[in-house]
Amino acid sequence: MSKVWEYESNKDDKLSKQVAKDPDIVMTKPDMAKHLLSLVKFKDGDVVMEPCRGKGAFYDNLPENVVKKYCEINQGKDYLEYNEKVDITLSNPLFVPRKLFWAFM
Repeated sequence: MSKVWEYESNKDDKLSKQVAKDPDIVMTKPDMAKHLLSLVKFKDGDVVMEPCRGKGAFYDNLPENVVKKYCEINQGKDYLEYNEKVDITLSNPLFVPRKLFWAFM
């Protein structure tokens, strides 16, 4: 199993231990994503980026009237290397060390 990003977690980092055991861990359940998406006012043709697709909780529930884009580091699509213009970026931010979090944001 390769590391997604090179960083050192502290020895008590429970989340990294949990992810190491289950690399397909889902942080946002689809029902929660649907609820949160219902609060967004999408316009026809909006280009919407989901930078951490994971299993698709947000991406799969985006409305049909938008152009869907995504990144997923585990599929070789690194958001930190994405440079196309989008109208809306939404996601449940990844749980990583602070330095990487701010680079991502």
